[in-house]
Amino acid sequence: MSARMTWQRTSDYSIRCEPWTICAIYSGDDCTFELWHDKRPDAVGRFKSPGMAKAEAERLEAGGEA
Repeated sequence: MSARMTWQRTSDYSIRCEPWTICAIYSGDDCTFELWHDKRPDAVGRFKSPGMAKAEAERLEAGGEA
């Protein structure tokens, strides 16, 4: 099993664990969280919580899909 990813706040709206970034996206009163990878042109996905986005990044890293 690989080491757990360590996330750091980069702004009021984002956290990062290279090569991953999670950004908060606000639309009215709703907020979702987009997961981005440095080498992908589009967001990997949009999630209801930062924890769900982190879990997806960790799943992709563990599976070698990053």
